[in-house]
Amino acid sequence: MIKLHQLRLPKNRVDRIFNLTKEAFHEALKVEADVYQIHDPELLPVALKLKKQGKNVVYDAHENAPASIYDKEWLPFKPFRYAVSKYFENFELRSAKKMDGVISVAQPLIDRFDNERKILLRNLPNLTKFQSKELSPELDKAESGVIYAGGLTAIRNIYEMIEGIHHSKECRVLHLFGDWESEAYKQKCMSSKGWAKVRFWGFRNSAEVYTFMKLKGQAGLVLFDGRIKNHQIALPNKVFEYMASGLPIVMSDIPYWKENFNNVVMFANPQLPQSIAATIDELLTSKEKQQQMIEIGLETVKTLNWDAEVKKLVDLYLDIVDSGK
Repeated sequence: MIKLHQLRLPKNRVDRIFNLTKEAFHEALKVEADVYQIHDPELLPVALKLKKQGKNVVYDAHENAPASIYDKEWLPFKPFRYAVSKYFENFELRSAKKMDGVISVAQPLIDRFDNERKILLRNLPNLTKFQSKELSPELDKAESGVIYAGGLTAIRNIYEMIEGIHHSKECRVLHLFGDWESEAYKQKCMSSKGWAKVRFWGFRNSAEVYTFMKLKGQAGLVLFDGRIKNHQIALPNKVFEYMASGLPIVMSDIPYWKENFNNVVMFANPQLPQSIAATIDELLTSKEKQQQMIEIGLETVKTLNWDAEVKKLVDLYLDIVDSGK
């Protein structure tokens, strides 16, 4: 049984960082858990306070937090961002040494930490979600096309993606699933000439989206901005979701992504709509290449899936608890 202990919504970033974290600490103490796992970097001070109380704490370093800080445009001036990023990096690495375990989603991320109990826990798909075969009537009537499902944000190059679809000769439809980062960015994307080919479905249940991918998808797109430091050493779970859905994939030509997915996807420059269009057209005109990529992807997720991965997390928890007896 899962029990949720919900905190209030923060009023702003300052309230979240300085006030809500204190409330999170007091709520955590009420739970009296065997193991606490923190997910957000601003909760590291809470983790240290829990350690002082004799609690077992795992740090989930799910992203390159120092790089993410440097990429935050709401922080003024790059020199200031760099200073904050370096300060946090030192604090994060010192704090991680004191944790009972550290987990992260990519090898370069987990390699950053000095901790005897650190494990690579990749963000892989739960294959049970891919077993549904039900679609809403409107999705069932939709035309087959290229698909993107996820956050509709500038750093994921949705505008460039739509521009690429405009230049594509082979792609008739781009299906978008997800929420917009802002109304302004949505309007920018809608201003693209490629919007005429877009079918926007909003946020949908993940099982239905995966079913749509299997039944209606021609290819899956992952065109994140490679200039964002946090994208440069991360492996997006979206790729594995596309694989599990039996989709060929077009990805950004980020060096780390090319290193890990070279035999199973095609790569494009995510900043250049013409490159996106050319890669999509090459893929859609080669049935042999599509089939090869689909077969390799389906074979890959037989071993790279959440059912196989979660055992490592359970074993980590048990090791921590048993060592304290």
